[in-house]
Amino acid sequence: MIEKFVVGYALVQPQRMQQHVRSTLRTFLRFAGDRRWAPQGLAQAVPGFRLYRLANVPRAIPEDRIRALLAAIPRAGVRACRDRALLLLLATFGKRAGQVCALRFDDVAWKDRRIRFRPHKGGKEVVHQIPDAVGDALARYLKYARPSSERPEIFLRLRRPCHPLSPDALSAMIRDRLKAAGLPTSPGGAHSFRHAFAV
Repeated sequence: MIEKFVVGYALVQPQRMQQHVRSTLRTFLRFAGDRRWAPQGLAQAVPGFRLYRLANVPRAIPEDRIRALLAAIPRAGVRACRDRALLLLLATFGKRAGQVCALRFDDVAWKDRRIRFRPHKGGKEVVHQIPDAVGDALARYLKYARPSSERPEIFLRLRRPCHPLSPDALSAMIRDRLKAAGLPTSPGGAHSFRHAFAV
């Protein structure tokens, strides 16, 4: 009965939740056995699952899927302007979601057509030349789609209060856009763009 529950749970939950539930269940069954609420040794009935090294490393999103995704985004609309700029930044520079979400106005030198990405996870500050397509999408977002706000961050949530966009929200947007375009949602999320850039 215990094994059947855990295996059934594992089929519908992400690996992190599976590990949490198995650990919690084992602890509870040991406690119940010590209190004589249940037979001793029931914790051993909770099955373990083999975890493969690098099994959870996101894979690269194929280049043709990136092109199809960008082509599926409408040219007009507040959300479309923002999402196009975000996706072009990810696809062009291969940066982490956190670095893109953390971009501030003083990170973009329009006259020199340069963009600065701040250090993340012990990395170094990096400055890139801005290609025309990225510059145009970014300028369009700032002119027509960015909510009015005194915040220094470029990318904001569209609903009030307009907090800076989070990496999780960025990945969710990508999955929503893939789904809306009728494209596979796995691999998805911002990190799959980073892997595509590396490949």
